[in-house]
Amino acid sequence: GMSNDPNMEAAMRLVLNFYEEMGAVFNHREIDERLLRALFKSQIRFICDKAWPYIDFLQQNGRKSACEAMLKMNQDI
Repeated sequence: GMSNDPNMEAAMRLVLNFYEEMGAVFNHREIDERLLRALFKSQIRFICDKAWPYIDFLQQNGRKSACEAMLKMNQDI
């Protein structure tokens, strides 16, 4: 991975998995979009921006669709 700290990598995976699942729900319009925007838009923007090196690393190393739903949600939110 990118980090020598397995706990940091595990934490990053959990965060990205959470937002990926949120993205799947958002992208299928199965959630109150206004509420999600109000509560999470700035967090989603921050995660997509700051975690991009890690996401890019995943995509370049065999997980081409890594964080796909989250990144689409970030565009649409």
